[in-house]
Amino acid sequence: MHEPTYRQALSQAWHLVWRNKILWIFGLFSIFLGQFGVGDFVGRVWMLTERKVASVSWLLTISGDTTLTQKLGLVWVGGILVGVGLLIIVVAVLSQGSLILSAIDLFKGKHEPKLKKIWHQSNNFFWRLLALNIVRKIFLGLLAPMVAYISISLIYAQNLGSYYGLLLIMFVGLFLAMIISAVLIYASCYAVADNQKFFTSLKKAWHLFSDHLLVSVELSVILILASFLLLAVVLAGSTLVFLPSLIIWLLAGIFSLPILAFIALFLGLFLLQAWVNVAGAIFNAFTICAWTYLFMKMRHEGVASRTLHYLKKFFGR
Repeated sequence: MHEPTYRQALSQAWHLVWRNKILWIFGLFSIFLGQFGVGDFVGRVWMLTERKVASVSWLLTISGDTTLTQKLGLVWVGGILVGVGLLIIVVAVLSQGSLILSAIDLFKGKHEPKLKKIWHQSNNFFWRLLALNIVRKIFLGLLAPMVAYISISLIYAQNLGSYYGLLLIMFVGLFLAMIISAVLIYASCYAVADNQKFFTSLKKAWHLFSDHLLVSVELSVILILASFLLLAVVLAGSTLVFLPSLIIWLLAGIFSLPILAFIALFLGLFLLQAWVNVAGAIFNAFTICAWTYLFMKMRHEGVASRTLHYLKKFFGR
């Protein structure tokens, strides 16, 4: 097995994404499927432990004292939202397939993919990728509430043992999330790279993960740290993005022009959303490309764990 080159994997993925802006488009739309890693799990646990429960009062109005017209209106709006949601899912799955396929071709030295061609090819993997994403959502969706519930119970216990227990449950939950994410990532790559069926992709992905367990965990940890770096970059960039709005806001105050204040607010929100979307699209594409690169190295050459390498070096073996 070859020693892992995480620096090479991250470097190759970054250069690939930066040189091929078409990947940003795929990265943007595939964000709707959730982070291609453990980001979904961490986000779910955080929201649940913070007890941020969404309001469902609008649902109750359907059964309350509302007229038939109001009820039909709510059903009509609900139908539109469902339709838009399904359209987003279709575009997101096709974008994910296009991103993996593009990364594989580009890593093999092929020319920059054409949007129409790569989009058409990704149709061949749509149902398999959709099924794999559903499986990932189900497993992470079940794991996150369990970890959150146990964590909340331990937090309220407020004793030394509960804090150690909290660390343990978070570690176990994060490790299981890494396993689920890595296996489903490899399965998606098998489905696209080798045109494998759903169950065959899962079977091969599990074997690949079993042979490279530590390597998969190591890359997961690296990408988690990279996501914190992204957060810092987004926060720092947000201050620069808000500068034009701040200038307009100051002018609105000096000249007593409310319309300028409104323009400043709208411009600030627009630029902030655009900045977050671009940063998220780039990072999502970078993450998928890094996993795809490692997948290709694993299946063709095999990759040894860097942790084991250092342990052997430390103990002189």
